[in-house]
Amino acid sequence: MEKVNRQDSMHKDITLQRAKLAGEITAIAALITNSCDTDVFAGYSGHVDTFRVKIYPEGWSSRCKGNGEITMECWIGGECDSFSLIDLYKIKRQLVQILKDKNINYDRLDYTTETVTYKKYYLG
Repeated sequence: MEKVNRQDSMHKDITLQRAKLAGEITAIAALITNSCDTDVFAGYSGHVDTFRVKIYPEGWSSRCKGNGEITMECWIGGECDSFSLIDLYKIKRQLVQILKDKNINYDRLDYTTETVTYKKYYLG
């Protein structure tokens, strides 16, 4: 495996985007858990650079033993690629869909990761 230059500007940018998304996902998880019967666990394990989200649609209990549990995880450290960003965006989209399905007002979250789009204009 090729060693990553952590000072490289592209690596720093992707690292910042990953951190912002992980923070947003964690905030959305807390909002869902505190607003309805669905429980969402979100966490980062630094020793393996893994971000994991577990969703319990009917709520968590010690008796549930994974019944209906949805687990999503992605490796978010080291490599300077966009695959982990794609995985984090997928996780965020799924949680935002839960907010919509449960009619939870998420306007209280006053931030979001910027998505840059480029448009071509043809003159002439």
